[in-house]
Amino acid sequence: GLSTLIAVGESQKAMQKASNKETKVYNSIKKALENGNIKKGDSQDKIRKRYGDPVIILDDKHYAVKWVYKPGYADWFNGVKIYLFFNDKKELAGIKMMTVSSK
Repeated sequence: GLSTLIAVGESQKAMQKASNKETKVYNSIKKALENGNIKKGDSQDKIRKRYGDPVIILDDKHYAVKWVYKPGYADWFNGVKIYLFFNDKKELAGIKMMTVSSK
C-alpha cells in the first residue's frame, strides 16, 4: 500500500518536472521566433544547443524532418505548439506557430 503510493507520488513528480521543462523550452523557442533570433537557414545544432530539444521529431512529407515544441500543459491535437521544418541539409526551412487552441 504505502510503497505504491510513494511510487505514484515520485512518478507524478517526474511527470511534472518533464512538463515544466517542455514549457520552458517552448517559451524560449516562441520568444526567439517572435524576436527574430531564429530564422530560416539556422542549423538544427544551433537551435538545439541554444534553446533545447523538441518534444518530438517527425518525418515530414515536404521536408526532411519536423520538430515539434509544445508547452507541457498543451493538448497534442488542439493545443498551442511550434513546428520547425528542416531540409536535408539540416537547415531551418519553415516555421509554423499554432498559438491559439482550436477548442
